[in-house]
Amino acid sequence: MMSEASIKARRTSHSYIEDSSDALVVYTSGTTGKPKGVVHTHRSLRANVESLVEAWQWSPKDKILNVLPMHHVHGIINILNCSLYAGADCHMHTEKFKSD
Repeated sequence: MMSEASIKARRTSHSYIEDSSDALVVYTSGTTGKPKGVVHTHRSLRANVESLVEAWQWSPKDKILNVLPMHHVHGIINILNCSLYAGADCHMHTEKFKSD
């Protein structure tokens, strides 16, 4: 688990990025209406990543294999960004799925 000091250090080391700046557009599937793009700010992404890093107790000793597509929010945020934020190793699965 990351300490408060290390989280604070990460925040200040990237202070040139405005929290309110657009960071990512996620497209919804349209479950409750028409599909649409939702803009996330750096603040919302950081809050999401920090809460997941704490809840899942990510650490620099962790290693994870990301087999999820990079066009899916879970692969981008929950695996890639969390592992990078925590200093963990993220290995990307690059082979195409074969249904044989």
